[in-house]
Amino acid sequence: MNRGERDNNRAGVDERRRRFLDEGEEVAEPDLAAILADLERERRVECFVEDVREHGVRVAVLKFVQSSPSFTDDIVVMAENCILASLLALKPTSAKIDLIMWGIGFRAPNLSHQEVVRCAPKPSVCGLVWKNGDTAYKCRTCESDPTCAICVQCFSEGDHTGHDYRMISTGGGCCDCGDRAAWQESGFCRHHRGSSSDDPSTFLPPDIVPTSTATLRATARYLSLLLLKRKGCPAEFRTKSDPSVAAAQVVVGCLLGLCKEMGEGMGRLLSLALCHIPAQSCSPLKAILISDLDIPDELRSQIHTLLFHLLGDQYFKAEFARSLIGNYHQLVRRDMEIVAEENNGILGFSVQLFTVKGLSCEMVTTASLLEVLCGTTLEFIQKSLTTTSSTSERPSVSVKALSRIQSKYWRLFTDLHYVLQHVDCAQALLYQHPIALKDFINIISFFQGMNPQCRAVKEHVLFPSTDWIPAVNLESEFMTLLPLLISGISIPPKIAPVDASRLLCASLDSWLSALQHSQYRGYELITYTPLADPLTFHLPLHRFVAQFLRAMVMDFGVSVTEILDNCSPNFLLCFMHHPLKIQAALSQIRLGLWVRNGSGVQEQAQIYKTSPISWDYGYRLDLFIIQFVASLLPASHILSVFLQAFCCNTGEVIWCGFPQTNVELASGESLVPPGTTSGLDKAQCSGLVEDFLSFVVTVAVSERSLCGIVDPEFLIRRELLHFLAIANQTHSSLEKHLPATLSKNPHFDDILSSLSSFIEPKAMEPGHFVISSKCWDEYDAYFRHPTFLYSVKFNMYTVATQGLNLQKLMNGVPVS
Repeated sequence: MNRGERDNNRAGVDERRRRFLDEGEEVAEPDLAAILADLERERRVECFVEDVREHGVRVAVLKFVQSSPSFTDDIVVMAENCILASLLALKPTSAKIDLIMWGIGFRAPNLSHQEVVRCAPKPSVCGLVWKNGDTAYKCRTCESDPTCAICVQCFSEGDHTGHDYRMISTGGGCCDCGDRAAWQESGFCRHHRGSSSDDPSTFLPPDIVPTSTATLRATARYLSLLLLKRKGCPAEFRTKSDPSVAAAQVVVGCLLGLCKEMGEGMGRLLSLALCHIPAQSCSPLKAILISDLDIPDELRSQIHTLLFHLLGDQYFKAEFARSLIGNYHQLVRRDMEIVAEENNGILGFSVQLFTVKGLSCEMVTTASLLEVLCGTTLEFIQKSLTTTSSTSERPSVSVKALSRIQSKYWRLFTDLHYVLQHVDCAQALLYQHPIALKDFINIISFFQGMNPQCRAVKEHVLFPSTDWIPAVNLESEFMTLLPLLISGISIPPKIAPVDASRLLCASLDSWLSALQHSQYRGYELITYTPLADPLTFHLPLHRFVAQFLRAMVMDFGVSVTEILDNCSPNFLLCFMHHPLKIQAALSQIRLGLWVRNGSGVQEQAQIYKTSPISWDYGYRLDLFIIQFVASLLPASHILSVFLQAFCCNTGEVIWCGFPQTNVELASGESLVPPGTTSGLDKAQCSGLVEDFLSFVVTVAVSERSLCGIVDPEFLIRRELLHFLAIANQTHSSLEKHLPATLSKNPHFDDILSSLSSFIEPKAMEPGHFVISSKCWDEYDAYFRHPTFLYSVKFNMYTVATQGLNLQKLMNGVPVS
């Protein structure tokens, strides 16, 4: 590009900027003449109109207000329009600020500024706003939920003796000291004793309330006009040098200073002003919401600080939540368009709102919170769908599409988590909001069968895909909603959870039908082809159904036939097919049959078998499905299905001592004994047989955490013992490896002490726990081992010094 072209291009940009700013100025500023015409209709303000024409707006406003004998609602509205007209007409920013400060106290000429400030009560809620990296304290004893924290000063000024607390580095947010919805009153500091239900504006001098109301309303409207002027502004024009941006920063700073100096009373008046809806316009609060991503970061941060300060007012918190929910879909859609991973948008305020139980329940009832969250999430999930399998016409989530905006979907799932962690909200989803429930189940169904993979046979995959990483993250995040939804089942269960279970089963049946599982016919011997079929570890529909089945049947005694309309062998075998295929795939992966696919498949298997989240919401539920189906069908047929899943593919079978006779398939092919067309070596054949037998023992005897053992303390002891059997462990490592449902049990430490002894730290070696010799008799060789590929490394020193029988411990456990 030559110099002349560059100059022309620069001139074009400057012209575009000038035209945009000019157009914005025309759109943003209301017609001053129209305001004066409205005022002229009132005889009382004839003098005001003349004063505007002769002496200017500021003098006219002062004379108009001082001449009014009393402030009725009409006078307040007229005063608001007068002040707004003044703010628009005055050019210097300093003059605008003088007018705002004058308006706060101009009805009390004999009342000094210090006296006004002295009337303001001490703040009942701290609300200190943190920057990224600031230090704060969390206290499990005082907090209402894990997102709550207080500042260092409030922690020092409070009494937390004997509490379970820790210091953290914050990523933003505000101090919760004094907020009864977030913090126990006993944990408040001596300066913040909690807000009351009284209107804090009543503590302000009565003379300044009407004029302050009019002034703050006008100022809030003026701020909204400045912000809406930036709506749709090109990114290159969102600069601090923009006059409207600079003016907005000054106005926000002025409002924040007023609230800090004059306390919660002025904060209430500002809250009312922000939520006030002028005629033929939106409220200033809505203008702040919808323009949030169109303004510079510095101004956005300043506005967020003001909002944080006002959140201590319960009235504003409720109105803010209502406005955020009303604009949630629009904000999410705009957020999805932003390229940046973290844009610090206003959606981040959901943690301050949805974690409050009373507020969330109110919004569920009055603002359709569940419908908004589920409907918005479903709509944006549907934009990322693809048909991923040649055998299915039913679409599932495209991992490539979602991985690019993974942090955006994290916000949607997190907001659902915030709301459903309240049992009353979970019950409302199950019992009272069928549309939201249907959307929720549809979201689950689109994660079903995600990221399928086919086994590479002839050549290695040169560039293995990493799509499995966001797929695992997305499902893990969403599956944490499962226990929250289950907690909404009341005692005794009503018809709604049964309907929810049937909706889940209907969605699962639709997915299975799309996969064309038509080969299941009664008790006919069907053919598994585990080495040829695509493999997926993502079966959230199966696992939600499993959890509902367990809760309804085992905990509440509901009949299976009430939940499953179709209990035929056909459906049950289809139901078990994919969880069983995963168990067989674990054996194949261990034996190196998927090695040509790269390390990704092995890592997925490792996570599936060992991760606490996957164990809680994946592996354990898959085993429960298999056990559930096995309890309803003849044992001989189940054993045949297990054998096929583990030991054969098309044209190939490992016979395990069964009669070596050909079995003819529907296609005309036959299953033949090894040695004819087998592609497996002898070691692999033996390994499949060993894993098959180990799996049968696990299903029939060993794994009883969901069907039999219901005592959580027994489960904790069992988990801890088998982790200590591998190696000595620190307290933190044991907590990390156990599911959260077990590690947070109040008896965790007592159970740990009963089966181990603690070795004090030495030099650089941390303190750790060693399993007691008397506990080795409780070791189960078929337990779900924390390390995959069965490469279990026992503490050989402990075995040798305690004189334990290593052969007894490892009996039946194949060790590589």
